[in-house]
Amino acid sequence: MRVDTGAGGLHLERRAHRLRIMEQTEAAVLAIHALHTTVDELITVLLTHLCTLHRATGVGIWTVENGVARPVRLVDWPEGLDPLGQVVAPGKSCCHTVLTAPLPYHSFGQDAFLASALPASKASSLAKQRALESLAKHAATALEHLDLDTACMQRASKLELLHHVGQQFTSNLSPEALYSSIYQEVRKVMVADVFFVALYDDSSQEVELAYVFENGHQVPPLKFALNDGPTSRVIATNSPLLFNIDNFPLHTITRFGNTSRRTQSLMMVPISLRGRVLGAISVQSFTRNAHNEDDLNVLSAIASQAAIAIENAHLFAEARRMASTDALTGLLNRRSFVAKLDAELAAAQAEERTLALVMIDSDSLKQINEQFGYHAGDEHLCNLAKIIQFSVRQEDTVSRYGGDEFMLLLPDATAEEANTIANRIILQVHRTIHTFSGDTVNVTISAGVAEYPRHAKDRAELLLATDRATNCAKRTGKNRAHTASGPATAGV
Repeated sequence: MRVDTGAGGLHLERRAHRLRIMEQTEAAVLAIHALHTTVDELITVLLTHLCTLHRATGVGIWTVENGVARPVRLVDWPEGLDPLGQVVAPGKSCCHTVLTAPLPYHSFGQDAFLASALPASKASSLAKQRALESLAKHAATALEHLDLDTACMQRASKLELLHHVGQQFTSNLSPEALYSSIYQEVRKVMVADVFFVALYDDSSQEVELAYVFENGHQVPPLKFALNDGPTSRVIATNSPLLFNIDNFPLHTITRFGNTSRRTQSLMMVPISLRGRVLGAISVQSFTRNAHNEDDLNVLSAIASQAAIAIENAHLFAEARRMASTDALTGLLNRRSFVAKLDAELAAAQAEERTLALVMIDSDSLKQINEQFGYHAGDEHLCNLAKIIQFSVRQEDTVSRYGGDEFMLLLPDATAEEANTIANRIILQVHRTIHTFSGDTVNVTISAGVAEYPRHAKDRAELLLATDRATNCAKRTGKNRAHTASGPATAGV
């Protein structure tokens, strides 16, 4: 039995209804503002609260394009129901009333709105409309704040990246370690499906993709002549590049790695120092619009630090090379050769392997110096260095040991094998036409051969045996090789 409460009772009932909606709206607003998570999760919470608050059949976020409503996110939205016209699809037994409120959030577009579908049997009310408008307004504010928080966090991460990269660059002098450090740090703050460091050789006008990664896997280096492609364009103009593949001519792209997948978004910045371009860094993605101007600025800042680090690494490598090589011939110098010999002797001893040593001594340097001058003598030594290098195996080590002495270190070789190589070099030197100031000189060399462990048990004995064998070759006519005959011992 229904009790008629009269006008006063109806007023109280409506007031209670409004208070309930206000309380639920306030709870929903607090829940939305309390979230510090993703946009997706915030929208989920918003629609869940709206559905409960309105006791709606369905809720959703829509945007208007050319006068047509397009869904952004829907929850249980009635099929066929147009949020702009209260239209129900054929075959539906009941109609709905749709309440809407603007949702001014930039990512959804200017005409986005929040919508709630109410069964026609449940009349809408001014309180529900105001609750919807309040939720939409607070949700838009919360979404914008969330975007700002995300942007600040990303900015902080990128600043931290630049700081960390700077520390890495100052502590690493190996180019390979530098490139690896750049890649590992970059992929923390931006999409890097493809990454490479390109180095430019101005003398040959060639570009080398020296360090390349695709989907986390290293790709072999690639070298090509400067062309019309994006890498060459960045190097030639010393300017950064940011584009999607659909607005860049495909015929100028050099493809590498897995060519079945095509890069859709590409960033590239020059590595330059004091106006000189050293190369370029590129970050690419298989997804369109994966990068923005902020990413490009960060990559440019990294490239600026990388330029100094790469230059320092190259200077360090050059200093090490100069410290270990002979300035005239470019061969290993005596100190570095002795260190290499000690390492090879230790390995040969541990693994019970043989090792051969060959000393080569010019028979003609004194004559050339006296007849044509020391410049010609230097030319003669350089010619010998080239002939020796051309005549040995890839695993062998060649050194300028003294004024006119060269040393060959032959791992896993016997004295007989070393003697064959020595004679090949002697023959090649003798057959080569040596001309100084227009005069042809008959140039010869002498060589001494010794083997570990047959002729010596350590470095000192091996060097002594080789030296004595060389002297024997010179005493017995020069232009020949001599092999040590037994263990070398110093006289007393």
